[in-house]
Amino acid sequence: MRQELLAAGSPVTCAFCPSVIAEGMCAWWDPGERDWTCTDCVPADESATHSIGYATNYAREGNRQKIAAASFLR
Repeated sequence: MRQELLAAGSPVTCAFCPSVIAEGMCAWWDPGERDWTCTDCVPADESATHSIGYATNYAREGNRQKIAAASFLR
């Protein structure tokens, strides 16, 4: 899966948490899954190749559950 750090063209919701990504805010765009991920869930690292290693939908769901559990503790 390949993701790119882009500016959102309209308000969208992060695929992993309930955060709203405002228009013009930088976030990760995944053209394969057609979803956005905020930089809190996947921190922006300008030296990275912008490739995120979620191999399967099962792994993505596991990450969503971990993020949900962590946000409950805040």
